[in-house]
Amino acid sequence: MVNRRQLLILGALGAAAPALSACGGGDDSSGTVTLNFAFWGNDDRAGKYQQAVDLFQQQNAGIKVQTSFAAWDVYWQQRSTEAASSSLPDVLQMDLAYLAKYARTRQLRALDDQFGDGLNVTGIDPNILPAGKYEDGTYGIPTGTNAFTLNYNAAMLTELGIDEPKAPMTWAQYQQFIKDVSAKGAGRPEKVYGSGDYTSVFWIYLHYLRQSGKEPFTGNKLNFTEADLTAWWESTAAMRPTELLPAKVTTELKPVSPFAKSRTASEFSWDNQIAGYIGDSGGKGEFKQLPLPSDSGTSGLFFKAAMLLSVAQNSEHPAQAVKLVDFLTNNPEVGRIFGTSRGVPVVPAQRDAIQATGTDANVLAYEDSVRSSVGASQGALPEGFGTIETEFLTISEEINYGRATPAEAAKRWFASAADALEQ
Repeated sequence: MVNRRQLLILGALGAAAPALSACGGGDDSSGTVTLNFAFWGNDDRAGKYQQAVDLFQQQNAGIKVQTSFAAWDVYWQQRSTEAASSSLPDVLQMDLAYLAKYARTRQLRALDDQFGDGLNVTGIDPNILPAGKYEDGTYGIPTGTNAFTLNYNAAMLTELGIDEPKAPMTWAQYQQFIKDVSAKGAGRPEKVYGSGDYTSVFWIYLHYLRQSGKEPFTGNKLNFTEADLTAWWESTAAMRPTELLPAKVTTELKPVSPFAKSRTASEFSWDNQIAGYIGDSGGKGEFKQLPLPSDSGTSGLFFKAAMLLSVAQNSEHPAQAVKLVDFLTNNPEVGRIFGTSRGVPVVPAQRDAIQATGTDANVLAYEDSVRSSVGASQGALPEGFGTIETEFLTISEEINYGRATPAEAAKRWFASAADALEQ
């Protein structure tokens, strides 16, 4: 399933008092301002950010930027600990799942008064910019967009003698594809499956709900029932024993995806994660992308702010921090450095700077291909979303290990969600 989300574990939810005191970066004896900038990611992303930061420092001699990064789960544990003592980094990468948490507790600086005065947002699609809003302020600036996709390994299908899937495709047709691959892959020394159990990924279920005309949330309220969720988890029940990759194999391979390791022929993810598959596979395979299956003719797709940049309320140097955010969002050379690895850039100048070959060309082509069918963009998610998403994966694994029925699992998840979404 989705590699980044497989890394999730519950982070500490330390108290988050309003951050008004000075923390984060500082000054040296020469008067140079030092900013701390934190992001989640891997070595590849760190290298790209370092190139961008080096360029920023060349153009802003009085500002020094210290970077730090961690895997997704560790990153949010670190931020939660810092928030408890009002010591967040000056600039931090933000996600829609956590924006409400940090904005509500006033850990982030509202940036609206900087629009046009240090922070240029004129190039950002007006449908995407509101993703960084919480209540009456903008607390995060989107840097890229992505959309969900069904990835498949065309080279593996050729080896197995199976035709490539084609869109449009129903969920029943996708399940038949999984069965065909698993049957042909059973004879390999290391058995190959059509997919893992995709019903364990919360984002796929949210797309499925959108396909049926249901918006998953109204504020912090769930717009689906235990019966809806039970039916979703029951939809792959007959396939779990022999036709879906066993959950224990997924666990053994973490943090690398089974898809990248050629144990499955397909996997759902955000479109920009194809670069990670290629890297983790060692260049093996030919990865292609399709829209999600649908029984309604509606894709359920939307463009999501892949990541945002925020400024900590406790920063001693907010003007310089805003300047860094502006640079990382708008500078064309930053677009060339990152390509689509942060998602498709939200600013045309950065998109135009991308050398559209290989993976970047694939992602740009995919988003262009679905542009006419995407729905309204996803804004800030309910506070507690990160917790309920984690629990969705954890509880669904109990089904895969035979420790809970879909109905029992749905009951447990709803009880957990009620606690997490309660304010």
